[in-house]
Amino acid sequence: MQIIERNLIEQKLNLPKIFQALKQGFIDFSAGLVTVPPVGHLGFDNPPGDCHIKYGWIKGDPHFVVKISSGFYENPKQGLPSSTGMMLVFSATTGQPVALLNDGGLLTDVRTALAGVLATETLSRPDSRVAAIVGTGIQARLLAEYLDELSRFDRFVIWGRNEENLNRCVQDLLAKGLNVVAEPDLQQLCAKADSILTVTPSEIPLLKTDWIRPGTHITAIGADAEGKQELDSEIFARAQQIIVDSRAQCCHHGEISHAYKAGLISADRITELGTFLSSDKPFVREPAAITIADLTGVAVQDIVIAKSVYQAITQQAVR
Repeated sequence: MQIIERNLIEQKLNLPKIFQALKQGFIDFSAGLVTVPPVGHLGFDNPPGDCHIKYGWIKGDPHFVVKISSGFYENPKQGLPSSTGMMLVFSATTGQPVALLNDGGLLTDVRTALAGVLATETLSRPDSRVAAIVGTGIQARLLAEYLDELSRFDRFVIWGRNEENLNRCVQDLLAKGLNVVAEPDLQQLCAKADSILTVTPSEIPLLKTDWIRPGTHITAIGADAEGKQELDSEIFARAQQIIVDSRAQCCHHGEISHAYKAGLISADRITELGTFLSSDKPFVREPAAITIADLTGVAVQDIVIAKSVYQAITQQAVR
């Protein structure tokens, strides 16, 4: 089995290529071409954290992937990253492990952010240019960078609970040449943005329905386990279009699960991202409409990015 370390993985990341492959991955997933068992989840209270195990196979592929990732939110106090993990690539013919991608959680962070960009670029108003990001961690940084590189968004407003972390995040992004400002007032942040992306581990709603302007798009990423919630459930009742990466998964523990279980939305109002992307019927977005994407993370994202990196490295080795 080949062990591939993070430094080589970073060198082989081709973001535009992975972005396009991820789009096809979502389409394949919603078309029933991907075998994805239920997510394994371990929750920890003291210190707070969680571990996810996701795995799957795109039918016909020569490999399948198992991903283990964890997030422990007090790690930065010890000088450690809050997330880590690895991906294992197996032969779909023999079941033998062929590679361990020792990425330290990098690929999970990248594929999560790219999915956020895809959903936001697809559903937001065509004239949207300003993206508000709720959160100041690695996802906030990656989302701003990737939106700037891969989409039409070129201005960013960021909010965080902790003023020091907020200022550090903004300064880091300014140093990368992004047009970004801090906004310490969450209600004001909602008033300034065309699109909002939420990337926190919050267990209480942060965004209130009265704060969301007509015409706003929201991509909610933080609620990837039971008990997490970033949006007031009433926002879903106002939405023209609700998109999810996995209907079953999101109804169980995603952002929409709270509104769904409360009877505020019905299953027929929820469309999977892959179905939406492959539809022949164009989506007509009303100028004043609110749209929401709920992304809990599905194994097809891990398969796509692991396959992309593994192929890039092994193809180079052959040459």
